[in-house]
Amino acid sequence: LKVALIVFAVWLAIGGLFTAQYVVVAQMTVLDALRLSASVWIVWFVFAPLAVWLAFRFPFERGKILPRVATHAVVCVALLCANHWVGLRAPFGGTQPSFGGGPPPWVMQMRGSDILDGSAPTGRLGMRGPRGGVLAARLAMDAVLYAVIVSVCQAILWSRRAREREHRALRAEAQFT
Repeated sequence: LKVALIVFAVWLAIGGLFTAQYVVVAQMTVLDALRLSASVWIVWFVFAPLAVWLAFRFPFERGKILPRVATHAVVCVALLCANHWVGLRAPFGGTQPSFGGGPPPWVMQMRGSDILDGSAPTGRLGMRGPRGGVLAARLAMDAVLYAVIVSVCQAILWSRRAREREHRALRAEAQFT
């Protein structure tokens, strides 16, 4: 039951993160943001329990690190492919928000008029964004979320092991006194 609650909490946090991103950056209503972000976080409803299970089943340990990293890398790539596929075919909002061809209003307020008069730098990471645009950002976000889930589960495992070592040390000390 604890693991199920952890998984549900992670899934809700992911949904809230994606929804809040659209509300803040694209200045959408919460309902529109939920509809649009559903194509991202619905996939995490399936993959979050899988990621948590794999993180507990294949933790990073000495002597087994390379096979465990390979396992998690394969699953992460499968997640990225599945999320991209669902995002393209989702009936509940697989399109990305548009900013009307220009930067969102909050960027205009931060940068001032240099964006409008063309004096702003437009290098590789200029106004057009990084290479790959929305797809690259979405895939990167999915990879980071998978890594965060695995890292949190790894921290839980290490915490449990440290607590068990402490209990064993206390029992051993009690036997000698």
